Formats: sequence, C-alpha cells, structure tokens
Amino acid sequence: MRQHIDEILNLVSDLRVSGAEVSDIDSIVYILMSLPKEYESVKVALENQPNVNLTMEFVTQRLIDSEALMNDSKFVDKSSLKYPTDNVTFVTKYKKLVCNFCSKRGHTSNFCRLKASKCFSCCKAGHYKRDCPVFKTAADSGARHLAYEITFAAGTLSEDKFIIDSGATSHMCSRKKWFSSLELASGIIKCASKSAVLQVEGIGIIRGQISNNVNLNLKDVIYVPNLSGQLLSVQKIEAAEFCVIFKKEEVFLEKENKCLLFGHEKKCGQYISDFIPRCETAPKSDIDDLWHRRCGHSCNQSLKQLGLPTISSFCEVCTRAKQCATPVGKGP
Repeated sequence: MRQHIDEILNLVSDLRVSGAEVSDIDSIVYILMSLPKEYESVKVALENQPNVNLTMEFVTQRLIDSEALMNDSKFVDKSSLKYPTDNVTFVTKYKKLVCNFCSKRGHTSNFCRLKASKCFSCCKAGHYKRDCPVFKTAADSGARHLAYEITFAAGTLSEDKFIIDSGATSHMCSRKKWFSSLELASGIIKCASKSAVLQVEGIGIIRGQISNNVNLNLKDVIYVPNLSGQLLSVQKIEAAEFCVIFKKEEVFLEKENKCLLFGHEKKCGQYISDFIPRCETAPKSDIDDLWHRRCGHSCNQSLKQLGLPTISSFCEVCTRAKQCATPVGKGP
C-alpha cells in the first residue's frame, strides 16, 4: 500500500510540475479511486470524514492500517479461536427452539420463512410450489398447467349465457356439464379488476349452435368452477379465422363472405352471445368421481378390487379430511 501511494504522489508531482493545479483533496480522491474492492468499507468511512480531518497523512495511515488488518485476518487459524461461554450458551438455546408452524428447529413461528411464503401454483400461504398438492396431482396425472388473464366487464356476469369479452385470453366456462370432452389441467387465472386468483381444473371442447341452427365448436375451453359466468374470448375467435364485428346492439361473425348473428348487447353494456351449448357425452371424470363418492371416498386400490374406475383428479374432501390442526407449542 505504501508503494502504491508513493506512485500516485509521484504522478501528482509530475502534474504540478507541468503547471496543473492539483490540491491535496484531489490527490486523496485519486488514491481512493485506485483502490480495489477490498477497501470499499474504508473508502466509505474516509468519504464521510469532514474535510478538516481529511489530510494526506491521515488517509495514508488509515490505508496502511487497513492493509495490515486484512493481511492478519487471512492467516488466522479458525480452529484456534475460542468463543465466549455466553455465545455458546446462546447458540445451544437457539438450536433447542422448535417452530410451531413447520416443526423445524432453530427458529420460532414468528420468524418462519415457510409461514410467510406463498405458493406460486395455488397462491396459498404455508407451502412452496414443490410441496403443493394441486401441483403434484396435476404433474402426476400428466395434466396441462396453464395461466390466463381475464378482464371482467362491469355489471353482473350471466351464468347461463356466454359473454363476449375482448380482454379474455381464452374461452372460460364454469359449467362442467356443458363440456362434451374434458381433460385435466391446472393453472391460475388473474383477474384484472379483482384481487382473487381463480383455479383452472380442466380444458375441453363445448359443442353448440348459434343463429339459423349453425353448429359451432368451442375448442380449448378452460373449466373454472369458481368463475361467476361464462366468457368467450375475442382473441380465440379471431385466431380461428373469424372476424368479430361489433355494432350498436348486435355482434356478428364473418368468415368467407358469410355473416352470422352471434350476440346482442344488454342494458349493462355487455355483449351476450346467442351460442347455446349442447352436451353430447358426460365427461369420464364425472363417472370416476361418482363411484369415488358413492364408496365413501375410497382409495384407488379399493376401487380396483371392486372393479370400479379409479379417480385421477384431485379430491378436495379427501385432502381436508387428512389435515390435522397445528399443535400449540410451548414457545421459546
């Protein structure tokens, strides 16, 4: 460090000889700017010193002392260190603490990271995504994991009619009986005007008719049980090479120079579709859930012994029945 400071001072002397005005403060700044990252804390301490105390001798001595301290710390044998008995006692007491939330040692429930965490799959607190039962069930069954966003129109959503929503990224339905085919899927839906996050439980096809008895199939419809209505995505309709035309009180579908009436406008400003769903076959998952419930929520092994179809979906009742209350600990 002494050699490095001497080199900087020699450069400053050359500048002064050439006619440049370099003050002592400028020299100190040059020295501090040339220091490596190991001296960052020393630089901060010197920069906070008042200008009266900030002399070249003071800075030089502080840097030399810091260099000596760093050299000593590199050769300290950690095995030779002797901790005070008070610190050892504190560490021993700290290890004896048991968290009442996660049952792990070393901390209390007030400082439990798991308690303050939030699952990225179901958006519930108390566990991580890797331990989420919803995420594990979907992964084991080979289900699709999806994420969508919707924009709710003002007013109350109609539960029996599809609302034409330009802000929805996909068709969404809460009526399971309307699906002619349904596959398991998992994911979340973020609402633009609500703080709640809705869960996706399936994806399938809904067949139906519009005006003039024209058949129309809605593909990749998301099944969301907690959705307060049915939504048709304008983006998905246009992706199927249809043109959606909004007029004052009506909505039309146009394709290959054919124009069909698709919906009407309600008083609240929502455009309601004339699409009438037609359920052709019951989903297979309904039959599985039916026998699972009839047999008192039996496991798949018992259903196989009886020759009945096994359940492949997530049963919320079974999960709640297996949960237990968190024990009340004695505290630290």
